[in-house]
Amino acid sequence: MNHFKKIPHMLAVAILCGILIFTGVYLVTSPAPKATAANTPAAVTLTPAEATNPIKTQHTLTATVIDAAGDPVAGTEVEWILNRFPAAVGDIVQVSNGDKVDNFYAMSTTNSAGQATVTITATRPGDTDVTAFVPAITDATKHKAFAVKHWVDVDVDWPGDDVNKIGTDHPMTVMVFKATDGTPLAGIDITWTITDDNPNARFQGLSTAINTTASVTDAAGEATITLQQVIAVAGENTVHIEVSQAGILLFQHDAVKKWLSPSLDISKTGPTTAEIGSTVTFTIAVTNDGDESANGVTVVDQIPNGLSYLDSTAAGVVAGKTVTWNLGNMAVGSISRITVTFTATQKGTWTNRATATSTEGALATATADIQVTGEAILDITKTGTASLEQGEQATYTITVTNNGVAPAANTVITDTIPVGLSYASSVPAGTVSGQTVTWNVGTLAVGASTTVTLTVNADTVGNFINAAVATATDTASVTDTADTEVLAPPPPLVPDVSITKTGVDLLYINQDGDFTITVTNNGETELTNVVVTDTIPTVLTYVSASPAGAVAGKTVTWNLGTMAVGATRTLTIRLMGNALGNFVNTASVATAEGVSGMATAAGIVTAKSGVTMQITDTVDPLPIGNTTTYEITVTNQGLIAVHNAGLSVYLPDSVSYVTSTGPSAATVVGRTVTFAPLVSFNTGITVNFTVTVRGVSPGDVLCRATLTYDEFDLPIASEEGTSIYNR
Repeated sequence: MNHFKKIPHMLAVAILCGILIFTGVYLVTSPAPKATAANTPAAVTLTPAEATNPIKTQHTLTATVIDAAGDPVAGTEVEWILNRFPAAVGDIVQVSNGDKVDNFYAMSTTNSAGQATVTITATRPGDTDVTAFVPAITDATKHKAFAVKHWVDVDVDWPGDDVNKIGTDHPMTVMVFKATDGTPLAGIDITWTITDDNPNARFQGLSTAINTTASVTDAAGEATITLQQVIAVAGENTVHIEVSQAGILLFQHDAVKKWLSPSLDISKTGPTTAEIGSTVTFTIAVTNDGDESANGVTVVDQIPNGLSYLDSTAAGVVAGKTVTWNLGNMAVGSISRITVTFTATQKGTWTNRATATSTEGALATATADIQVTGEAILDITKTGTASLEQGEQATYTITVTNNGVAPAANTVITDTIPVGLSYASSVPAGTVSGQTVTWNVGTLAVGASTTVTLTVNADTVGNFINAAVATATDTASVTDTADTEVLAPPPPLVPDVSITKTGVDLLYINQDGDFTITVTNNGETELTNVVVTDTIPTVLTYVSASPAGAVAGKTVTWNLGTMAVGATRTLTIRLMGNALGNFVNTASVATAEGVSGMATAAGIVTAKSGVTMQITDTVDPLPIGNTTTYEITVTNQGLIAVHNAGLSVYLPDSVSYVTSTGPSAATVVGRTVTFAPLVSFNTGITVNFTVTVRGVSPGDVLCRATLTYDEFDLPIASEEGTSIYNR
């Protein structure tokens, strides 16, 4: 190899320069080549000055030689030296335009750009110190340049430059592994930075103001982030990626993301003139002339007032004065065409605008102008009530028709109400000013009609002519009338109503009875809102009614509605006695016409009497000669007082009368003791009577007591037996 021829020269230069080779570093010089003054080497730079590479890869460094003016110097010799030290690694692979002497030294010559390169590699981790020496540079401070290469057993698969559609998310993955065997490396720090933020972008999960994020490789040696656009627009973003281990930057890389968008173009063509009533057709063409497909393309046509939508070749959705077509997705360069037909409805020059949009925000607009000509001709008819009575209402119907070939713009209907009639209402509601009612119809299409109704009050007797007028822009006005006769009303009809009530006049406690209410329209006119009310007395309780009424406390109400002249309605109410006493049951009727009436049914609530009597003797058996007393207890256990309650006690033959006591005086006649009757004997009261006798002969005897009172038809008897014996 010819590099051996250079060795004597190297030794000579080393000796002359007094360079000691004790560190294992080669410092080699050679005679400077001849150069002109205008192109004399003045300085050298070496790039990159520092870098990290995976072991077993190659790395090229570039030396650039310039003159004093900064221009590149060609044909200048550059010597490459890999400096030796105990931990040094790395070997020279090749040089440009020169020779490799050994693994640590080589020489090359600069090209026309003033550059020379060396390519190095390493098989194990460590550092390589590189010196680029230019012997032709006389300034010792500028004739050398230095660089350091860090070799690691780490390699990286970077995300490549990519192209995405605007508005979509873009995941980016870095994979870190051993350069020697490809084993994934976990726990490696990855830093991501958006360095070119136009258009505005962010990392998923971060705010738009933060353009840097960090992550760590997982067990697969991977770290992933997702790049998002904040605003979906076309452009490029550069993401700078740094791979670090234990705080030391190993590698860095820039990945460029290009965002592409569709671009829409739209055209609209059609006739420039048309007659009112004719049909006109426009063609809309939409083209995607962008770099990406356009998704969800829609076209919206703004229909001017002078046109009315008829149909289209593609099904459109009509909403008011707009038509919308959904064209779906459009590939790059594709064209979609729509043919839409309108009817010319109103004179004037009209601009028909169509707008195309996509979900990505692409937008395009096109317009087409058309002039519509023609005239409207109005016709009006008016009909109404011919005859009515004073105080009633007359209704008029007004119909206006456009018999022309152009829409009738600003159509207005005016009705002037004659004095003697007054405004009541209108459909649709008109604007009332004094005796004039006005309806603003707007534009009346060709052949279209509109109808309004006017209702007036007949205030005065007489004949009235009611006129209506229709006008429109650039159109002759038209008039029609309706005659109405208002007659004096007949005398008013007299309303009248009557009510009767019948029912039971005697009820016992807890017994019910029926009461009948009869309502009759005795007047000359129909009765309305007829309401019957029955007020239940305190001693009575509601049970039922036919028909059913509305019950509220002690009041029952029936709403009978309308009753024709001569009509009769019958109501039945069933009531039950709940307390003793007299009652008056009142029913009343009222009507919307102001006539009313009232009827009553009177009676009493009573109860059956209930009196009990008991007789006992105080001594039994009774020795002859001794006395015993017959005690008689009378109790009113009924619900009412009884009257003239009298008691008689019949003594047996074996006893003789001694004495007696009681609430009234007693009279003894023979063997009968009679107490004077009690005039009134109230409920819940008990009275006691006694008759004392003496035993006179032995035997078993009965003493009988008999009670009578007005409220019970039969006498009540009670007996007590006594045994009399000799001592």
